[in-house]
Amino acid sequence: MERSRARRKRLEDALDDIQGNMSLLEELVAYLSDAEVLLLTKEEDETPEDLALVEDLLKQHIVRLAAYPFIHLAGCVPALYHALLLCAGIPR
Repeated sequence: MERSRARRKRLEDALDDIQGNMSLLEELVAYLSDAEVLLLTKEEDETPEDLALVEDLLKQHIVRLAAYPFIHLAGCVPALYHALLLCAGIPR
């Protein structure tokens, strides 16, 4: 009897973990869907000529990325990653 209770507890814990992961995946899919729509609409925009505006847009982009813990720039060249963070005023 005790063995079946322990097994049931392990199964319930595993189910809780799966449901938590499912929630994270749903959040990721929602983010990616929004990002896809944004990218499709932004591809049609022309790149601004004003350097200050481009820097401001880049800062806004990096700050938005920092809001999502599962999105990071780890794939970037380290020097570029640190430069982007410095540009956005985000400490390393």
